[in-house]
Amino acid sequence: RALHAVGLAISSKRPVLCVLGNAALGQGSFFEALNIVAQQNLPVLFVLVKIDLSTAPLAKQLSCSPLSLARNFGIETKSIAAIPEKITQLITYYRMQNKPVCIEIQLEK
Repeated sequence: RALHAVGLAISSKRPVLCVLGNAALGQGSFFEALNIVAQQNLPVLFVLVKIDLSTAPLAKQLSCSPLSLARNFGIETKSIAAIPEKITQLITYYRMQNKPVCIEIQLEK
C-alpha cells in the first residue's frame, strides 16, 4: 500500500493518506516508499497503527522503529495515543502542510 500511495501522490499532486499496520512495516516496500517520498518531497501522510506484538516474529524483522527510519530520511514524525479527536486534528493539520509525515498511533492490546 505504501508504494501505491506514493504513485497516487505523484500523479495527483495532492496529499495522500496511507494507513499501515505492523505487518506492512517489515517489508521493503515501506522503506522504498519513504525513500521516494523524501527525495521528491511528496505529500504522503503515513499513519502507522502500532499494536504491541512483542511475541510475534515480526518484532525480530525490524532493525529499528519505523519512526526512526522515517526521521533518517528527513521525514517529520509524530507519535500519539489512539484518541480519535487528536488523530483527526493531526491528520487535518498535516494535509494542509503538503509535505511527507509519519504518524504513529499506539493501540491498546
